[in-house]
Amino acid sequence: MGITKFSETFKGQNFSLFIPRKDQCDVCVGWKAGDIPDAQYESHRSWNDAARAEKERDEDEEAAQGTPSRENIDMSNWRAFYEHRDEEDEEDEDERREGGFKSAGRDSVMYLVDASKEMFIKDKDMELSHFQMCMQGIRNIYSNKICASDRDLVAVVLFGTESQTKEHFKHVTVFHDLDEPSAHRIMELQNLAENYKLGHAPLVHLHHALWQCGDVFSSARATLAHRNIIILTNRDDPHGGDRELNRLAHTKAADLLRNGEELSLLPLGTANSFDLSLFYCDVISHDQSDGMQDTEPASTLDDLQLCLKLRQSRPRAQVRLVLTLGGDVKLGVGVYILVRSASKPAPMKLQRSNNEPVRSKTRLYHAQTARLMLRNDIKKAQTYGKRQIVFERDETDEVRRFFEPGLVLIGFKPLTALKPQDHVRPAQFLYPDESSITGSTRLFVALLQRCWARRVFALCRYTARKNLPPRFVALVPQEEEVDEHKVQLMPGGFHMIFLPFADDIRNVEEPPVVSVKPELVAKAKTVIQKLNFSFMPQSFSNPVLQTHFNNLEALALDRDVVDAVQDYTLPPTERIEKRAGQLLRELTEMTFPPNYKLNGNKKKSGMAGESAPAKKPRSQAVAAVGSKEELQAMAKEGTVGRLTVKGLQDVSRRYGIVIPAGARKQELVDAISKHFLI
Repeated sequence: MGITKFSETFKGQNFSLFIPRKDQCDVCVGWKAGDIPDAQYESHRSWNDAARAEKERDEDEEAAQGTPSRENIDMSNWRAFYEHRDEEDEEDEDERREGGFKSAGRDSVMYLVDASKEMFIKDKDMELSHFQMCMQGIRNIYSNKICASDRDLVAVVLFGTESQTKEHFKHVTVFHDLDEPSAHRIMELQNLAENYKLGHAPLVHLHHALWQCGDVFSSARATLAHRNIIILTNRDDPHGGDRELNRLAHTKAADLLRNGEELSLLPLGTANSFDLSLFYCDVISHDQSDGMQDTEPASTLDDLQLCLKLRQSRPRAQVRLVLTLGGDVKLGVGVYILVRSASKPAPMKLQRSNNEPVRSKTRLYHAQTARLMLRNDIKKAQTYGKRQIVFERDETDEVRRFFEPGLVLIGFKPLTALKPQDHVRPAQFLYPDESSITGSTRLFVALLQRCWARRVFALCRYTARKNLPPRFVALVPQEEEVDEHKVQLMPGGFHMIFLPFADDIRNVEEPPVVSVKPELVAKAKTVIQKLNFSFMPQSFSNPVLQTHFNNLEALALDRDVVDAVQDYTLPPTERIEKRAGQLLRELTEMTFPPNYKLNGNKKKSGMAGESAPAKKPRSQAVAAVGSKEELQAMAKEGTVGRLTVKGLQDVSRRYGIVIPAGARKQELVDAISKHFLI
């Protein structure tokens, strides 16, 4: 049947297609079908109303500031309206970072803290109660996240309280909603630990607490990459053996796990005081349950802080790629960063009147017409042999792309072929990614075991992203290490070491070898043995960063005293003197005897007390231009740029060369070259 006959028949039968005005979300459809409770639907509607009100408020502010709305804006300039940064600058920054991490969402962690009476009981040997320990530990996590990852979202929910945030979630209080950590929240946690006024419930409903946690996650406006719920309690049976409450809690925990949330437990108490099998083994995630069978509860604040740090930190892949071994043999891998230089956060520009952040926008305008330049109006050029080679934007994009992102195996080499001087940047770590290709872990482990057994590394071509150049990398195997309790100390995987190209290698002339007496070598060897110690980077914090963040924390929390920072990078002079002080003095006497004269102690600018020679004026260093022909010859040779701006202006006026007002040096050079038709 043709389309014409079909249309005539369709209209003749008076048929029509129903097109709804607007698609409804799953929550609204589920509520109409009776699958969604009224409380969750009301929360969803309130969030939609708040988002709509915020949109209208933004449009009103734009109209008040004279900013065109989305409906009235000229679409020819849409990039200039929406972009806050120049796209070319972003691409260049991506190239400099070479595969910098781009998150698909924000990490979020929710601390579900037990607030029953048992958490506030103090033993004789305890300075803080378990509840105060939890608040202090979470407070430290807030401070660390402000310094390290301030975009992570954190929430605190208390269960077992007499009060409650919502009526249908009994004895559950949302103390901190899911948001970024701040100084105000840190002070609230400290105040809660010192002055608790929420009361204690006679009965705990953990399934209501888990439901409240899921509701907080679902109402988050940001895209969440990881959702983690950490339960802190000292009671291994919160319901006192009530089977119905246990069944409801297990059912809700299973729903959260299927929805993508991770449930972990941090027990508190003394050794052998927490029985995981009574209740929580069926609540938390299976991998967490298997790893906590031999774990002792946290009894001190230091143990609690260490456990919280291990629970809340989650390794995040910098990029997920496909490792091609040859033909159709492929496996999924994730690239992780093990070492990255920590630095101070970039300063933020604020408005003087109200301390609000200032956003900067870049606009490019034509020099003669003052017309706004769009992305397609900009071209890039490279100077080669005094000639500008202009590239179209499509050409520059094509030049940047070599291969599709991924790892391609080239071959294998023995580990002895990898030299220390081949290290050009910090190594990264390779781990299997089962989510992209099923069976990748099994193939990855087989490859790792054979490389470790034969003491070889895999040579691969690595392309992090499509706009980055390829690199040669060496995949060095690392065997998994576990302790006596089968707890992993070092994961098994490949260290990805970046190898240099031939252009990166430099030939350095080695200095002549100086003959040294054997007794001097023996004395130096003795000194080295006396001062030998085991170095671990984890034991040394950066004193500059610690001082900076301590000062910021003191200002944010209105403290009068700043916590002192102990600088462990200073050499322990007393210990060195005690161990090898006499040996060092003997080594110095043997190396520099009394009649020894140092040859490198010569001064370049006269003896002490003599004044330095006068600096030559800049005008004497610039070649004088005697005639117009000489200036033309300098323009042809490309040496006009040696003149200063003042000299270029003088010769331009002397020989009648038109120059723009307020021109810079390059514009003056271009005007002179244009005058002589060069």
